[in-house]
Parts: sequence; C-alpha cells; structure tokens
Amino acid sequence: MFGSRYLPHCFRNAGDTIGHLIIIYTPAGNERFFLQLDEWTEHGVDITFEKIKTLADSMGNYLVPQEAHGAQEQ
Repeated sequence: MFGSRYLPHCFRNAGDTIGHLIIIYTPAGNERFFLQLDEWTEHGVDITFEKIKTLADSMGNYLVPQEAHGAQEQ
C-alpha cells in the first residue's frame, strides 16, 4: 500500500489473528508514532482516539475520524 502524504488512508486487520505490518517512511521520523503506540500498549495504557489524535497532531499528522471516511467498525 502506498499512503500518500496528502491523501487520507487507513488500514485494519480483517482477520482473527494478530497482523503484522512493515512500514517504510520517507523521510524517516514518522515511525515514532507507532513506537509510541507500542510503548503505550506494553504499559497497559487505555488508548483512545483522542490520545492517538493528540500524538498524531504533535508529530504533524492529521487523523480523519472514522465517521468522516465511512469505515465500518467490526
């Protein structure tokens, strides 16, 4: 998947098992977002959309709320 910088994009695990992603960023640095999410997960932090949005905002990213792009929750 190519996730263009200026085009909203998303991904989800449609299966019942743990999924794995390999993400390559150019330029580097945006991987800090996922590293922080991983750290929160390891420490049992309750990860809410607002926390993810605040983190994304702090890194210059913009999150599109689920209801704005029509994705269905499973």
